[in-house]
Amino acid sequence: MELGSYNTCVGYASGKAMTTTANQNCFLGTGSGIATTTGSTNTFVGTNAGFGNISGSQNVFIGQASGFQSGGTGTQNVCVGTNAGDSLTGVANRNTMIGYNAGASVTTAVNNVFIGGDAGNTVTGAENIIIGVGASPPVIAGSNQIAIGTTLDTMHIRGGFTFKFGGTITSTATGILGGALAQLYIVTMSAASQTITLPDPSLARYLGAIVTFKRKTNTTGYFIASTGGAGFLPVSSASLTASPISIASTTYQVTLMSDGVNWCSINQA
Repeated sequence: MELGSYNTCVGYASGKAMTTTANQNCFLGTGSGIATTTGSTNTFVGTNAGFGNISGSQNVFIGQASGFQSGGTGTQNVCVGTNAGDSLTGVANRNTMIGYNAGASVTTAVNNVFIGGDAGNTVTGAENIIIGVGASPPVIAGSNQIAIGTTLDTMHIRGGFTFKFGGTITSTATGILGGALAQLYIVTMSAASQTITLPDPSLARYLGAIVTFKRKTNTTGYFIASTGGAGFLPVSSASLTASPISIASTTYQVTLMSDGVNWCSINQA
């Protein structure tokens, strides 16, 4: 064993594989950092914490078996709690997992934030935010999701679209939402009418999504069209209405919701 500089190793076999290029590590606990050879500026505290880390750097693993596998080059992960992030492998980077068993199934995914005992413990996707004991998102392998709550009662926001409030569409806009759905769009048309195109409502990520368009101040009309559907379905009618919907001087607002087949018009005034 050749130790690098400014390393602290306390506990049976902790940091025993370090070479001269492993520097500024702090390993406390039996088996902590046992496989680390070239990784630097890691802090592993607890029995077998960071057990499988080889060359990853700038990781913080605190708790028995936290970051247990952590093989490869994963960097800048923070796992606090027994078994937190214990399956991290390869290039898993910048994950934050706090709580017993939090994020225990994540392997190579990046940029997750899990807070709470068992929070996201079956999740394998990336860039998810999971808060609450046992909280889990709607799609286990999905990414860019938010879940807040508990095992039995969790509020979800699906990945794949962006919520906006007060976003403005003007006559210079492209007229295509580009896959981003909003809670509210304000439309201020100052030139000839344009058509604003909604994405295909049959795509799974849009199921249950709600979008509202509101015309502001002026009387220039615009149209809302849908790709992938035959038209818009009013909630009070069994038949489809014509597409696109016209929003003109006498129509101020329309709210639409995807039922997985069509965009449904739930109010118009």
